[in-house]
Amino acid sequence: MQTQTKVELDTDTRKAPEAEAQTVSNLKRKPVRLGVVKPIAPTRAEALEKQLIKSGALPAAYQSSPIRRFRRSDAWLWTELAVGALAVAVIVPTAVMLWGDMDNRQQQRIAQAWTTVVTPAPGNSGKGPALEYLVSKDVSLTGIDLSTEATESATYLIGVDLSGANLVQADLSKADLEDADLSKTDLSYAFLENAFLVGANFSQANLERALLTQTNLLYANLSGANLVESDFSEATLAKADLSGATVTNANFSGADLSDANLEGVDLSSACGNEWTILPDGLSMPSC
Repeated sequence: MQTQTKVELDTDTRKAPEAEAQTVSNLKRKPVRLGVVKPIAPTRAEALEKQLIKSGALPAAYQSSPIRRFRRSDAWLWTELAVGALAVAVIVPTAVMLWGDMDNRQQQRIAQAWTTVVTPAPGNSGKGPALEYLVSKDVSLTGIDLSTEATESATYLIGVDLSGANLVQADLSKADLEDADLSKTDLSYAFLENAFLVGANFSQANLERALLTQTNLLYANLSGANLVESDFSEATLAKADLSGATVTNANFSGADLSDANLEGVDLSSACGNEWTILPDGLSMPSC
């Protein structure tokens, strides 16, 4: 029994150096590399470039040029980042300055247009384009005075586009607004007596309590307009389109409504007098 145990111990003793040698051999064959970064695989363009150089289509000097080496280095990436940061640092303040400058220029143009409109001058004198510019910038024209007395002559605004403008309490007495676009304009409490409004477009406009005495509205479009308590005394509305207009308590005393389109208009809510001219078959109460 003692002999067998000794043999087994001798066998184990022989195997230990062999196992240790095998382990060392494996470590030598498979070295462990810690902290080594794998090289980045070349892009398709770089791979194609290498093939062209290898085939002789491109000279080797092309690949070895300083510019090419610089573009492949980390310095190129840092350069791009630096340029990008510099661009942001320059462009953003410049954009802010330009935006502020544009805003200042716009305010100057608005002030200049407003001065053109309110400065007494005969004829058009640039008032039409100035008014259109103010309206395009949503500038309120409430209470503006473009009457003959204020401008020292008749104001010519032929064909002007003031659609959607705020002209509450505006004074356009004796102004020439032939073929002007005043659709959806707020002209409530406005003064338009003796104005020349032939062919003007007042569709869906608000003319509540507006004064339009002795106004020439021949062929004018007043369809869908709010004419509540407006005064059309002695106004010319021949061949005008008032279809769908609201005329509650409107005054048409002495007005000429011959051949006017009054479809959908409740004339019983308005009033006139013996000199009011209406299309055949129509009537309205006396004021």
